[in-house]
Amino acid sequence: MEKFMTKHRNIIITVSYLCLMVIFFSLGLFIGFKNGDEQLTKNVSSTINNIPDKTEIPVQTQSPSNYRLVLEDGELRLYVDEGGKSRLISAEEISEDSYPVTDIALLKKGITFESADSAVSMLENFIS
Repeated sequence: MEKFMTKHRNIIITVSYLCLMVIFFSLGLFIGFKNGDEQLTKNVSSTINNIPDKTEIPVQTQSPSNYRLVLEDGELRLYVDEGGKSRLISAEEISEDSYPVTDIALLKKGITFESADSAVSMLENFIS
């Protein structure tokens, strides 16, 4: 009897979940069709009233960031170099014996990347 009740309870839960999904989907579809061709958002002017049209605004550019992957003291460390300063992002312990000597030599010198994605990808290749 208990198996019978558990089975029916699971069926009722599943059917009610599916019914709620259909109701919410239909409601969203109805609201979308009722809106018609009206825009959901309004256009906003990008001009600022208090700055004259012919005034040039100086733009500050940041120096591009470089990412360095360096093997130091048995740890593979990822640094970001910005504006002449270096900041540690990650440090993971690795075994130098597990990798070829040429790779270890390159890591000890440091490998520089222009994007964070490629640096993190290389870090993950070594620690996984």
